[in-house]
Amino acid sequence: MQPDQPLGIREIAILAEVSDDTARRWRDRGRLPPPSWPGTANGQPVWSFADVKDWLARTGRNAPRDDAPVIVWKRRPRPKTLVEVLAATETEG
Repeated sequence: MQPDQPLGIREIAILAEVSDDTARRWRDRGRLPPPSWPGTANGQPVWSFADVKDWLARTGRNAPRDDAPVIVWKRRPRPKTLVEVLAATETEG
């Protein structure tokens, strides 16, 4: 994944291996780093992969590898862990 890859709340939740609601609470309580770019995408703030990765490592949460894929699931249940995301990638690819 590129360091400047944009991430939304769902992708942050997948990388941190938490629920979307937990990632939203982090945002609402000011625990996430400031958004990486001014403005929003679809009305939501956007962070860079590098900023999120650094924040996860600094706060002792699960820091993803540089080459970790981020998959946005549409019309499917969101996997519970990054391991499931990686497994799904291997079986679909």
